[in-house]
Amino acid sequence: MPRREILFFILIFFSLPVLNAQLLIEGRILSLPEKKPIPYANIGILNATVGTISDFDGTFSMAISRQYARDSVIFSALGYEKVKIPIRQFMEKNKLGIYLKEVAYKLAEVVVIADRGKTKLTFAGNPQFEGSTLYADTVNAGSAMALLIHNKNRRDKIKFEYPVYLHEAEVMIQHNTFKDFKVRVRILEARKKDGKIVPGNDLLGESVVMNSNITDGWLSFDLSPYQLQMEEDFFLAFEWILERKDRANLYNQYETFKKENPDKVAVNYSIVNGKKVLFDNFQGNFYFGTSFGMSVAAAILKENTCYYRLNSFGQWYPSPSILAARVRVGEWVDSNIKVIPEVADESLPNEVLSYYSLNTEESAEIGNTEEIESGQIFFSQRKSEPLEIYVSRDNNRLSFYARNHGFYPYQLQLRFSNVRNLEPLVTVKDFLVYPGRKQLLNLDVVYSDVENYHYDLSIKEEIGDPSWKAETLFPYLTPVLQVRKTENGKLKGTSDSFIVENSDWIVAMRKGIVTCMPHDNGDMDRIGSDRSLEILHADGTVMVYEGVDSLSPGLQTGNTVLPGDRLGRSFSGSIELFLFQIHQGGQLARVPVTYYLSPGEILPYSALPREFDGNFDDSIICLEMSEAEKRKWIRKNN
Repeated sequence: MPRREILFFILIFFSLPVLNAQLLIEGRILSLPEKKPIPYANIGILNATVGTISDFDGTFSMAISRQYARDSVIFSALGYEKVKIPIRQFMEKNKLGIYLKEVAYKLAEVVVIADRGKTKLTFAGNPQFEGSTLYADTVNAGSAMALLIHNKNRRDKIKFEYPVYLHEAEVMIQHNTFKDFKVRVRILEARKKDGKIVPGNDLLGESVVMNSNITDGWLSFDLSPYQLQMEEDFFLAFEWILERKDRANLYNQYETFKKENPDKVAVNYSIVNGKKVLFDNFQGNFYFGTSFGMSVAAAILKENTCYYRLNSFGQWYPSPSILAARVRVGEWVDSNIKVIPEVADESLPNEVLSYYSLNTEESAEIGNTEEIESGQIFFSQRKSEPLEIYVSRDNNRLSFYARNHGFYPYQLQLRFSNVRNLEPLVTVKDFLVYPGRKQLLNLDVVYSDVENYHYDLSIKEEIGDPSWKAETLFPYLTPVLQVRKTENGKLKGTSDSFIVENSDWIVAMRKGIVTCMPHDNGDMDRIGSDRSLEILHADGTVMVYEGVDSLSPGLQTGNTVLPGDRLGRSFSGSIELFLFQIHQGGQLARVPVTYYLSPGEILPYSALPREFDGNFDDSIICLEMSEAEKRKWIRKNN
């Protein structure tokens, strides 16, 4: 993505122990009962500026101010029970062996999807970055940044539905000057405190540390082995793992830089427990150590919530920048189920103008007159894996479900083969799946060995409802109240085109569901250009409105619009209309539009007068409305 360089924002805290005012504690953290070293355990005092991590061999050292003499040091490692030890014990013997008991975590029951080679996973988080951030300390360790992951965007539109499983996490490494470095990913609960959402307890029961030598780029963590299911918003956190040798290396690099570039270093301070804590603030186009990508763009700051901490068990502070990090979420994939892909027949009848092909990356834009005249119309965008098949396990029963994430219905065929230890015996089952969740069938494990079963599954999907049939003489409303055709009454032949003025409202011509909107680049099915607004009707036809520039407030994809409802305005001076029918097998064909002018007068586009006033009859407007919609419409218009 295009990037522009901004000031490199770094906070490096240079703090050396003052031995007559601080207590230096040392020791080694071991596991129970194996007594093996625990690397990278977090060590610190809750919400204090004192904290560190253990080295790879489990050893640690930490300087503690005597003002904390009555506090306790917390020793914590993911996958082990937390231990608190009063600081007074270190005064008696400052070098201790710390033992943490391993905790057995039970994996949650998972919902699995038959692995069809391409599973729908959704990215959530912030992929944008213009600079980088590093929080580090020459003595303390355990600094981290946490980004709130939520399932809605700033327009409150749902990006994915809970519950979801975490498959992969990524953080942008903007700069790295170490030979190799380590970063730990953490998943934290999002809890409310003083009216704000802040990072809470760990939800991932294991320490997931990535060792890498990349100089820049996305650093990925595979979370699928941990089967972590999320049912609500959470924080995605990344922790710098800096052992003592790393902190010493970083200290030497910045001390050298300070001496050579005093004009680029400012001494600042923070008030902690009523006392000043000094730190050096480095600014400029340089970097040492490992820094994360970040963004300070106004839109990114408004949409996201991000925190940082300076050491293990330190207080979380609101971050002045937004971490460039993201997570892939989705339903669970059972890779042990063998799935045989089925290739669709791509031979098309001559009268068909296009084919709606699932799971393809290629697309071509429409709107080009030459392409339309030659009969080559393609969907410009396809929703990736709109239909998912997944399986839940309850004792000896397998329940198959389908979830349709799109706005179009799908015909689904499941074909079973090589079935072992399952009943009833099923070979082929056909279903029609409308948007939402649908239960398909159940299979029971027959014998006592409930883990010893097998099936091969092939899946065939086709967009559309086989019962759909276009109403070729449906009385469509004209899209604007004052209708003017193209200059001199000429027709383009490629679409129904109307001249409009800035004051004209573009209205819905028929009741339907908004399937995509202009300049919405999300994962969706789109027939027209990126400026199209598209509405699916009850008979399976789709009206494509090209040229709606300013949308009506509150209009969103998934909304049901009624005839005459305002869609938006056009500033380009004209709008173009295309009507398509989706046939069985995913075939797409143009359908002529017939316009209602007055009772008994329904005309094709070519027969429309040059200018006329739209006079919409109530009976036509209410033609497809439910009784509740009719009552609401009558109250609104009377």
